[in-house]
Amino acid sequence: MKETSYHFTKEKRLIGMAIMGFLLGRVWLFDINPFAVAFFAAMCAQKRGKKWIALAIVAGMFTSADGLGLLKYIILFSIIFSVDYFQQKMYRGRHTMLFMSLLCGGLNLLLGTIYSVFSMNSWEMFWLSVLESIAVLALANVFQWGVHFFLFEEWNKPFGNEELVSVLALVFTALYGIPNVADDIFSVSSTVSYVLVLIMGYRYGAATGAITGAAGGVVVALSGGSMEVIGIYTLLGVCVGLLRQMEKMFSMLLSLCVGFGLIYMAKDQIIGIVELRALMSAIIVVLAIPKRILHMVEKDEEARLRNPFAKDDVRELANNQIEDFSKAFRRLSKSFDGKREQQKEVPVEEVERIYEELSEKICSGCANCNFCWDKHYEETKENIHRILWQAGEDVVLTQPKVSPEFSCRCIRLDAYVDYAKERMSVAKMTLGWRNRLAENREIMARQMMEVADALKSFTLDLGEIEEVSQETKRGMMEAIKKEGVRLDQFVVKRQKGKMEVVFSGQCHGNQCLTKTDISKALSRATGVIFRPCRETRNVLSGEKATMYFREDTSFKALTGLARLAKSGENVSGDNYSFLELQTGELLMVLADGMGSGEKADKNSSSFIEVLEHLLEAGFEKKSALRLLNTLFVANYEGTSFTTLDMVSVDLHTGECQIYKSGAAATFIRRKDGVETVISEALPVGIDMEAESEVTVTTLQEGDMVVMVSDGVMDAFYHGRMVPATEEDSLERLIENLPCQNPNDMANQILMNALARSDKDVTDDMSVLTAGIWNKN
Repeated sequence: MKETSYHFTKEKRLIGMAIMGFLLGRVWLFDINPFAVAFFAAMCAQKRGKKWIALAIVAGMFTSADGLGLLKYIILFSIIFSVDYFQQKMYRGRHTMLFMSLLCGGLNLLLGTIYSVFSMNSWEMFWLSVLESIAVLALANVFQWGVHFFLFEEWNKPFGNEELVSVLALVFTALYGIPNVADDIFSVSSTVSYVLVLIMGYRYGAATGAITGAAGGVVVALSGGSMEVIGIYTLLGVCVGLLRQMEKMFSMLLSLCVGFGLIYMAKDQIIGIVELRALMSAIIVVLAIPKRILHMVEKDEEARLRNPFAKDDVRELANNQIEDFSKAFRRLSKSFDGKREQQKEVPVEEVERIYEELSEKICSGCANCNFCWDKHYEETKENIHRILWQAGEDVVLTQPKVSPEFSCRCIRLDAYVDYAKERMSVAKMTLGWRNRLAENREIMARQMMEVADALKSFTLDLGEIEEVSQETKRGMMEAIKKEGVRLDQFVVKRQKGKMEVVFSGQCHGNQCLTKTDISKALSRATGVIFRPCRETRNVLSGEKATMYFREDTSFKALTGLARLAKSGENVSGDNYSFLELQTGELLMVLADGMGSGEKADKNSSSFIEVLEHLLEAGFEKKSALRLLNTLFVANYEGTSFTTLDMVSVDLHTGECQIYKSGAAATFIRRKDGVETVISEALPVGIDMEAESEVTVTTLQEGDMVVMVSDGVMDAFYHGRMVPATEEDSLERLIENLPCQNPNDMANQILMNALARSDKDVTDDMSVLTAGIWNKN
């Protein structure tokens, strides 16, 4: 889809504001100009181009006034600049609109009072100053919406009520400052007023056109025109708004005909030829405006709605769709989970079938068949079953356990034994495959159930998203726009109590902003510290990009690592990970593969890699661990395993969760001692029913978490549950070490473990540490 909106650069906007300031400087009311002062106050609050605006206003005043009145405004602007200079030195922020309106109004009253002392009509000038100061306070708060719109907004969305009133007040007040030169031949103010009425009516509809027409008619009437002009402008705005569904050419021509009729009807009260010239000139100007600039605002709104960037219904749709997926996986899990017990022996039914097959095949051609089965049926049946059961139990059937009478009577005993061994071997193999299939079905059922639980947790997370107030959102958007960013889309949500901001946009012209600058702007607007996410690009330039920011954490964490491979091995079987999730959680993972060397390294590294992917994708930690356990059981069939030690620290709250599956103890060094966390849970990959044990605690400022592998523990305890002496324990070492740096702590623990071990390192050694501190 082609771009339908037209973007104005920062320089063009400031030039337009300077022209408006010049015209407002020419608008005088009873020898006072509250309009220019209020406009200047609104510009100062936006902290952009105020010096050029002040010069433009003073230039406009020079063309229409002189004397002490002009000097008063020059002094006023100078004082404002001085206050702003000292404020910048003391605090690098921006003035609020209320502060600037009060400051300008108060200074205006003070200077007006001083001016009245030197005036001939002192009381008259004093009351005019009071009136002007009140008008400045009121107009500044009205003008702020229009100033913000002209400086930062694009016109590809409908006006808000405050914006519409403010924009029209600014524009038509500025038009009042256009010099009345040769108005009896051609009126510039009337032409511009007609242009604005036609544009606003065509682009925004009949209601906006009528309001614009009324405002324009008032300005023309105040400039010396007749009051009937107000009706002409208002009806013309309604007309063009009603005809806007046509092509622009036909809409403008029909509006010209309607305007011509209205002017003709009021020819006795107005200068008809002058109004007709102004209307025709306005029609020509509007027709000359490219369609990419002038089009109905509904087209922009449709394009915005087609973009699912921030639509709430998409979130609800995704929530429902994911929940349906979760239910489907649960149904699949139930269909696979038959709860079949493992069978250790060949079923009785299978043995009976082999018995019948054996009897028929071996005895059917035997000369003693009738004698054995007719005279000695029970004995023959019992001995054949003995041969079958012995073939099922013995790996090598050397001597069948049968009665001496049957051994002497049966002339095909060897054939019985060979066939029984063959058929029972096939039956046992089939039994093994059945058990394996049943186990795989159970594994698949568990995996599908874990996926269903994970998907269900995603829907719960989506449901925890909260909206922020429009006032907060507007303040954040203004803060970013004031930095020179042109926004296309802006989304701010509160998830689990923490704000997240996503926006797409680009800088004006050749300007560039770092992600740190944008974070500071968001922080100033909300009072909440923000930080850029990992996927956010470092610099936002003139190229459109999407930026991601989240509320910063209350704690910061520093990590440390020290590790050593077993003597004679090139690689360590221990693997680790430090992972900071988007939720503000720090994950420390230590996995110790069975044995040492490359095989153990392969098992533990694959475990770490898959775990990282699952957690980054949004899986709950317990669900991810259960899923990995079933995968390892299916892959290694209990012949290999991996111990797991995982610590999750929420850097927002300091909550610490410790997950253990067959891992060594974890230590938490606090100000008043060392806390030891141990577990008896089975390692990952041994039993499908095994689950990690979870310990929850809370970390405080300066606390340090220490994770060690079995090699470090063996160096201190030498296979015993307790050390030889209390002074020789790892807990006492951690408590007494003066290290505050986590990396130094890890190195010191590893060095002490080496000092306590034999000449050779008998197992892989790894030490992971993390300390947390408040950011404030």
